[in-house]
Amino acid sequence: MEEKSNRLLLKQREQVLLIHSEVIKQFPELHALLLSNERITYSLTQQCSTDLQRILEYDINNIVKTAGEEWIRRDGPPLDKGDRRELWDNCSLCSAPNRYIYYIKNRRNSVTLNVGSDCIDTFGIEKTSNKSEAQLRKGAREARLKQELNAKFGGIVRMIEGMNNEINDYPILVPDVIATRHKQLIADVQELYRRYLGENETDFDKFQLFLNKRSKILEEIDVYVEQHKDMPLVVTKEICDILHREGKASAIRFLANTGYINGQNVEHVDIPIVMRNILPMVTNYIKECGAKVVGIHNQTRSYIVNIGNLNYNFFIPHRELMSLCGKSVFNEVQVKPISIDTIIKLAKIDDEESVSAFIQILSRKTRNSPVVIIAYDLQFSEILLRDNKTQEYVIVSMNDLIQRLKDILLIRGDSSPRLTEYLSKQWYNKRLPQDDLVELYPRYRDYFEKKKKQSR
Repeated sequence: MEEKSNRLLLKQREQVLLIHSEVIKQFPELHALLLSNERITYSLTQQCSTDLQRILEYDINNIVKTAGEEWIRRDGPPLDKGDRRELWDNCSLCSAPNRYIYYIKNRRNSVTLNVGSDCIDTFGIEKTSNKSEAQLRKGAREARLKQELNAKFGGIVRMIEGMNNEINDYPILVPDVIATRHKQLIADVQELYRRYLGENETDFDKFQLFLNKRSKILEEIDVYVEQHKDMPLVVTKEICDILHREGKASAIRFLANTGYINGQNVEHVDIPIVMRNILPMVTNYIKECGAKVVGIHNQTRSYIVNIGNLNYNFFIPHRELMSLCGKSVFNEVQVKPISIDTIIKLAKIDDEESVSAFIQILSRKTRNSPVVIIAYDLQFSEILLRDNKTQEYVIVSMNDLIQRLKDILLIRGDSSPRLTEYLSKQWYNKRLPQDDLVELYPRYRDYFEKKKKQSR
């Protein structure tokens, strides 16, 4: 208790700055307290009037900020007092000795003080002020009006100015049916507050009405949160925070319609925490066609699926799967199960082991074709094709080729003519002889040298 009673409520530099600023004249009782006491402590405030205690609790930070805006730094470099500490001057605000002395001037009363760089930084005092005298006076007037409002309704200014964020502090997302009324209350009170600060509104009963409405809405939110916070698939604050960090705040608008993840909004939340939550439902849905979900790939936001005896891992992106089947996964509609062909069309083959297995099979099935796959590079994600007739080469994107050819190979069947036809379409303008290819892409030099040795 003794430690708390001696705690400073106002730092020395803040106290001195206020004493020499014009805004303090709006608060005579506070001004007198600052002039008559070297230290403003908690125990000292307990001896003050109720009105002054409210000012020190609710308004002092805003008053200090307003005071700082009255000051500008004098043009020119600081005064260097040299290496000898005994010649240094003490800062007028914090009393610390300073080699480099800056001078600040109050634009409203012309008081000049010498200060150190720390105090310059603390109050953000610039060389010039972008506020006019009229704006400074307006700031001082608003500080007084805020104090008067706080005097009638303790802490209401901080409440109004922080209302945009208060609904975001709950452990779960508040649905639109309640949040919309809260947003409207914010708009109404901010307009009332704006009119009050402009001295166009003096009816304090309207602020009391606002407090009553806010209390009722927050009570309703508390009841909702208590009833729903432990329900499965409720949208948590953690989910909302992740979406904000990933730049997907727009997804929250879809979730706020109900406050729950469902078949209509699930496609918009492709984040691992949600994918893990619904994984049992996805697994049950996929297994109806004979496929098996074996995990989640966080980096690509995909479900990893095995199909029968195929030696590939199929990566089905969350967005694509839920866009097509979200309502079915959540049993919101009754439709026939997803087919193996649809899974193959939606899926990607991304992991190195599956990519290698797929390309090797594709190479075998096209080895007697006019256009053949002769090499691939996982590091650069590319495939090298050769036209056996012209002995020219072309490099194509591995991902693009696999995505296109997997449908032909896995869905349409083992049709070498179709594969050959498609490979032939991959010829672009840039066809290269072997020497030019090796010069442009040295990474293939070892491949050709190895093939040359094998042919000897």
